[in-house]
Amino acid sequence: QGFVRATLHAGTRPRARLCACALARPMAINPVLAQDALTGELFPLPQSAETFVLKRDNIRFEVRLPSRAKLKGEGIFYLSSKRIVFIVRSGASRPDFKSFEIPLATLAHPKFEQPIFWANYLGGDVRPLDADAPGPLAGGSSKFFLTFWSGGCG
Repeated sequence: QGFVRATLHAGTRPRARLCACALARPMAINPVLAQDALTGELFPLPQSAETFVLKRDNIRFEVRLPSRAKLKGEGIFYLSSKRIVFIVRSGASRPDFKSFEIPLATLAHPKFEQPIFWANYLGGDVRPLDADAPGPLAGGSSKFFLTFWSGGCG
């Protein structure tokens, strides 16, 4: 997994050092992340002209891949002007599952639910731009769910 280590000092602008690099894909398992040098916390590496507008902790994530395999975990949800990024903190269904990226342009049938006796959740389908490209995301749409266990999402 690629990530960038960011160095933050009081009163200065953030500086980042690239530790590993991967080309961003339209929908990605383990996209490139940045790491805060002071806290060690991982966060999405911002893309060109991207603004992050929401961050929520204590999120449960599940995605059903076209191969019918599932990826699950608990962690942090980020919403930006371009994408949703989930970063696993615990309970990953596989040791190599660290994060998942959903570009907003590839969302199909998004649905936000507020059940009376359950936590709020966001679900939908995400389709790859190239369904014939090799890899775990090949073969069609993936169904995802983000469950907000620590209250609302606003």
